[in-house]
Amino acid sequence: MPSIISITKAREKLPKLAEEVYFKGKTFIIQKRGIPMAKITKADKTATKTKRSKKDIEKALKLARSLDWIWNDKEWKNKSSIEIADFLRERSQRTYVR
Repeated sequence: MPSIISITKAREKLPKLAEEVYFKGKTFIIQKRGIPMAKITKADKTATKTKRSKKDIEKALKLARSLDWIWNDKEWKNKSSIEIADFLRERSQRTYVR
């Protein structure tokens, strides 16, 4: 049965609550003015891991290698990181949106 705790107490004791959830397997319901707002439970292993296929990793490496020119091109030396990010975002959307 989950323990009910106010949002104020949860804010004050969050590190302790996290330890109890992780090590003791407890579950907490956080309430605000008597209304259940959130539930704290132990995360399963699949929630924290993202599977990447070998094909996806190879595709990302190929893209990274193809962008090597941007760091050596005189035109890009004076661009801000935001301008470079916008350019790369636009280019990747054109490449992968079909």
